[in-house]
Amino acid sequence: MRHSTTRVAAASLSALTVAALVTAPRAVHASAMAQATRTDLHVVTALARIHTSRADIQRFPSAAHAVASRGVSWAFFSTTIRAPTGVAEGPDNALWFTNTGNNTIGRITTNGIQSHFGSPAIVQPEGIVAGPDHALWVASTGNSSIIRITVQGFISRFSGHGIANPTAITVGPDRALWFTNSSNHTIGRITTSGQIATFHGAGISFPTAITPGPDGALWFTNAGNNTIGRITTTGAVSDFRGAGILVPSGIAVGPDHALWFTNTRGNSIGRIIYVKGDPVITYVSGHGISHPTSIVLGPGHALWFTNSGSNSIGRITAQASVSIFHGPGVQRPLGIAVGHDGALWFANSADSTIGRITSAGAVTARHPDIQYPTAIVRGPNGNLWYVNKQGNSVGEITPSGMVTTFTDPSFLAPYGITVGPDKNIWVASAGSSIERVTPLGDVTEYTSPFGLHAIFSPQYITSGPGPAIWYTNFSSDSIGRITTAGVISIFTDIRIKAPTGIAAGPDGKTLWFCNFESDTIGRLTVTSVTGSVVNGTLAIFRGSGIVGPMDIAAGPDGAMWFTNFNGNSIGRITTAGKIKVPPEGQFTPLDMPDDIISAYGALWFTNYGNNTIGRISISFKVAEYLHLRVSSPIGIAAGPGSTLWFTNAGADSIGFLKL
Repeated sequence: MRHSTTRVAAASLSALTVAALVTAPRAVHASAMAQATRTDLHVVTALARIHTSRADIQRFPSAAHAVASRGVSWAFFSTTIRAPTGVAEGPDNALWFTNTGNNTIGRITTNGIQSHFGSPAIVQPEGIVAGPDHALWVASTGNSSIIRITVQGFISRFSGHGIANPTAITVGPDRALWFTNSSNHTIGRITTSGQIATFHGAGISFPTAITPGPDGALWFTNAGNNTIGRITTTGAVSDFRGAGILVPSGIAVGPDHALWFTNTRGNSIGRIIYVKGDPVITYVSGHGISHPTSIVLGPGHALWFTNSGSNSIGRITAQASVSIFHGPGVQRPLGIAVGHDGALWFANSADSTIGRITSAGAVTARHPDIQYPTAIVRGPNGNLWYVNKQGNSVGEITPSGMVTTFTDPSFLAPYGITVGPDKNIWVASAGSSIERVTPLGDVTEYTSPFGLHAIFSPQYITSGPGPAIWYTNFSSDSIGRITTAGVISIFTDIRIKAPTGIAAGPDGKTLWFCNFESDTIGRLTVTSVTGSVVNGTLAIFRGSGIVGPMDIAAGPDGAMWFTNFNGNSIGRITTAGKIKVPPEGQFTPLDMPDDIISAYGALWFTNYGNNTIGRISISFKVAEYLHLRVSSPIGIAAGPGSTLWFTNAGADSIGFLKL
């Protein structure tokens, strides 16, 4: 047993609510069936190894998107970084960045707490800067707008008056915001009160970056004609040409008061300085400079830049001494900014992360916190708990969208989640462990000794008779049991084949589970537990309509209901073993139904194949609920206030449907 340190961070930032179009329930035809296979392994009983630690905790608000239609409303919560581009330090000392891939604005503190803000006003955001009014200003390229967002998340949009696909934005010496219009080849200006002006010039061609110069003017890069432009605050435009300027991108003032810029196509860093009244341009190439993009004045009296071509961060002094820093946390970096902590923060466009590099060259990266969520359950505190299979973490989300993420080395591809009889959260990690998580984040890991399979690729997990926690060992064809004290025992039988979903029967004494590989439903009646062996009677039920059963739940009618993932249907089995599975064609809305629960007088399930939420009555009447933001849903759980919460594995988000 070992203990790790605890990092608890809190944030209170209201999420934004926006409207979108959805439709009422309808029926659609199912797509072709999916098939799945697995590797056969054999089972051996074992006792658990125990490891206890305190999870690393991150708390932050998510970006909320809420919508409503006839009788129902939807909301989606996402903490996902998608194709980040620009980054800037905000007035709150946090780093703010643009998510070009999902049309949101992100915020991350220097200790890693993230927030994301979404609105229909934001479309393909790129450049971002802290304004003189203590708000953030954003160039919204996709809808030709300038966005203002306060640190509380309130958004204003400005458009028209010559704003045309702006890309970069900065604060001018006149305390106005200046921006580059890429599609109409102009430079724009907007005051904090919203007054807009547009300036033309013969030398402006696809302007990209812009920065205030040491001479009281604004300087910008022209990617279209390979020049460096200059514009005064009164609108007088001039440009500077040089044989070595080739697709200039970023620009910044250096410690020597010269203008430094990146030549993306030329793989060099350029410098402009006036000598006896005339501009002199020099270049630095080689040294590992590869497709440099953004550049900023950083610590150590040096300029720092992103090398998108070599996945590295560069540093160059006024004496043209170049250092290049590589690391696994650098993946096609674009924007870069200096943080309040004195480190450089940059946007990794290739793997959708925010990276950090110290002045000594130490690199880290911040990953999305909701990553391929699978199972979800309502916790004893009324919040929803879920597992991030790809993020190797456990998440908690309040009904208002506040997300807490728990990370621990023991989480390895967590897949199933349930509430135990001890009111703690229990997790089945497909990496062959079971974890108990307290509401405070204390994690206890249970594993089998090396080479034994008491816990071997567990998939689904539930509270059951004992009282104990029960789980399915998908790869070792067995049913596992663990008490709240951590005592493990298992049940084996040659008729168990790749078990998946598991649930307690309506009598509270039996366990029902799906045999995915043999197309059967199992019922285990436990009689006793002897050491590490569960003793009991196993009944196996077959039926022509059972095809790739995935999950099972006790229905409101006293029967068990299950999803046929490969059969595109919902089945029902009585406690006596009588099976009913109507023909597949009767279930027109079903496509790879996955998880199933009983709630609000009916059965609810996720349609992984057609991105919908389904409802089936005990008389087999099916309704479908759909929305464009539902993407590969897997887990589903009943929440407070007549809500159904589900995991969007395909969109890295958590959604809910309010009835």
